[in-house]
Order: sequence, then C-alpha cells, then structure tokens
Amino acid sequence: MNSPFSYSRVDLPEGWHKRRLGSLLQFRNGQDISGTDIEFKSYPVYGSGGEFKRTNQYLFDGPSILFGRKGTIDKPLLVDGRFWTVDTMFYTVPGPDVDPRFVHYWALIAPLSVLSTNTAVPSMTSTDLAQLYLAVPPLPTQRAIADYLDRETTEIDGMRADLDEMERLLETRREAMIGTLLTSTPCAYYPIAVAADITLGKMVQPTQKSRSERLAPYLRAAHVPQPGTLDTSVEYKEMWFSPREMEHLTIRKGDVIVVEGGAGYGRSALIENDLKGWGFQNSIVRIRAFGSLAHGPFIAYALRHAQALGQIEIAASTATLPHFTAEKVSRFRIPLPPLTEQRRIANKIDHETAEIDSMLSDITKLRDLLAERRTALISAAVTGQIDIPVSPTHKDEAHA
Repeated sequence: MNSPFSYSRVDLPEGWHKRRLGSLLQFRNGQDISGTDIEFKSYPVYGSGGEFKRTNQYLFDGPSILFGRKGTIDKPLLVDGRFWTVDTMFYTVPGPDVDPRFVHYWALIAPLSVLSTNTAVPSMTSTDLAQLYLAVPPLPTQRAIADYLDRETTEIDGMRADLDEMERLLETRREAMIGTLLTSTPCAYYPIAVAADITLGKMVQPTQKSRSERLAPYLRAAHVPQPGTLDTSVEYKEMWFSPREMEHLTIRKGDVIVVEGGAGYGRSALIENDLKGWGFQNSIVRIRAFGSLAHGPFIAYALRHAQALGQIEIAASTATLPHFTAEKVSRFRIPLPPLTEQRRIANKIDHETAEIDSMLSDITKLRDLLAERRTALISAAVTGQIDIPVSPTHKDEAHA
C-alpha cells in the first residue's frame, strides 16, 4: 500500500532513518472482557473511544500505544502500566530502540483516517498500520524530542484548560443574566402552543415519488451544534419535497427551531434570516410565534434558559430515549408577559449579553489557535524540523 507519509534520504536529518511502524511496534489484538471478573476494578479497560470500565485482570503491563481498530481510529492513546483492551482497539509492544512517547506524538499527527476500510464504521487493520513509514532518530534524540513535547504540550494544555474554565464562568454568568431578565416582569406561564404554531419536520425522503416534487436542502439536528447556535455550514443535504410541503415547512426570520431527539435533544436556535428554499427534517420542531401574542427571540431565550436549568430534560424524559417531541414542545410552559414587554426584554438581553458573547467568541478563536499551535509543534518536532539538543541524561537513559 502507499504510505500517507513519504520520505526520501534528502528529507531526513542526519542520523534519522526511514522505518516502517511495524518494525518499531508489535501489534496485538484486544480481547473480549465479558468473561473477566470486574469485582475489584483495578485496571482500566480501553476501547477505541477510550477507557470505559475497569477490571481485575490485564492483557499487558508496560508502556503501549493503543490504536483504534474500529470506530474511533484517529485518536491513538499512550498508556503505561497494566491494562486491558477490547477487540475494537489494538495494543502494541514497543521495541527496545523506541521511546513510545515519540511514536505516540507522531501518531497524533499521522493521517490515520486514510487507512479506513469501511465508510459506514471507520475501521483499519494492523497490517496496514504496520506498513506506515515514519522518520526515526536515534533513541537519545527520541527521548529529547519527547521530553521537549511533554513540556510544550503541557503548557498549551494548561492554557486550554484555563480557557475552558473562563468559558464555563462566562456561560454561567450569561445564563444567570438571562434568567434574571426573563423573570423581571411578573407574569403567568403558558404552554408554548398558546402563542405559537408548532410543526414537526418531514421524514427524510431520498427518492422522488411524483413529478411535482423537487429537491431542496433541509435543516436537521446537526445544524444546531449547541444551544443558541444555528450553523448552516455543516454538510449540505437535500431531499424531495412536494409543493405543499415546501409551502408548509418553510424557515423564516423569527422562527425558533428545536432539536427533537438524539444526543442534542432540546437544543434550540433562533432563525435570524429567512432560509429561502429550505425545509426541515423530523429531527426538528419549528416554533413560529403568533405575531400578536409572542416574540420569537423571547421564546428562544426562554427555551435556552429552560434547558440550562434542566427543565427540558425533565419534560423530555421517558422510559427509553428522551425526545422533546412536538407535543411536548406544545405543552411546555414559558413566561409570557405582554408582547411589548417580550420585545423589550429580548432587546435588553441582546444588549446585556453582547459583551459576554464577544468574549466567548474570542475564547473559541484562542482555543482553535492553541490547537493549531499544538499540532504544528508536534509535526515539526517529530519530523526533525526543530533542532532539539540531546543532553547527557538522554544518552545515559538510552544505554540503561
């Protein structure tokens, strides 16, 4: 097979050599965990998604790089000590001339997803993994590079953690502010259906059933990645709509869309501009305010705050998978002051939260820059583009 990385002799720094991954690591298959005793839960059990349980038995004891066999295949893990892997994860036994940290850093930036043999569920084989090429320096240099990256990535990860905490505090402050403003005017709570039309979208129709139908893009749950956010840049999909459906399932400025089911159930977003020619799938519930009774932005804020308080989770709870169905949305109660007051409150929230929203946007940009910096740093270090000095300690460790 062709390697996603190719190296010629002129590409390699002095002392570095082109090696196949299989010459550095022995690949071994994980095993079923169901027959093991988990009473003491001493050792971690890994699948391709990471650690998911613990057991009192282990497959391997020592440093190892874990590669996903099926499912998540582009997030290799570095572990040390006793552990178990199930059959969705390969574990490896490093050779004597390998610092596992160096190879793990290389694996983090390697395009492992190109090895996938299945389009539905990503999968890859140990045979294909073993054929990958990488540039490998002498062991003391591997150790020096790994130590350098440990220091640098720890610093970057610390900055990302600080940003995460700042984001959490700002979001908490934002929700508290929204809650205070929403309830600033004493009023009764009413079911949303009293003040708005509630419509469930259409089941996906991949084939044309009549000549009058036409293909059109549609909103789905993926377009609401987080509360209050509409993202139309996600993968563009179309299905067939009849003229009547296109008239009935429109998306207009001021509408509020709510995710009906799945992991993101209850997430909602305000439509700020008409989406001409778009429909929506049955994973979406549309709320269209009656203009004389309700204001779309106010409803959007009320739903977002209700989700933050866990009220939608309670309303959607069932014995099986939770769904915030059109019927449940219709019955869900929100505060409904007079229309003029709704507009005033929504405008006040817009104004009061604008600074926080700007800060949250800056945090997202900084987090993205740190992620890019981390990847670029690792890539440069493991390919010899950074001259990292080798100390006597690294040489002594290599000969120990």
